[in-house]
Amino acid sequence: MGIGMCWLLASHRWLLLCAIQGKGDGEELKSTAIHCLCRLRGQAIDESAHRQVDEILAELAYVGEEKEVIFGEIFREKCLKALTIGAGLVLFQ
Repeated sequence: MGIGMCWLLASHRWLLLCAIQGKGDGEELKSTAIHCLCRLRGQAIDESAHRQVDEILAELAYVGEEKEVIFGEIFREKCLKALTIGAGLVLFQ
């Protein structure tokens, strides 16, 4: 698994979040996110990748304005369900 991670692409959402937070050149991060999105979903998405990246940027900018997230939220509501399923899968393996 550790060796396979060398070929993993960066998450396009994470790259765009870094662009919003000012952690690097925004345009370069946006173009890298488009490249990662195209490699992840194939060349068929190439023409709509720019539109999807713009939608993700708008969503991330809106979510970032809402509130600060605390660690305890992973034990509430929807996150708790995902955490329980993930921990259960690890346990059964």
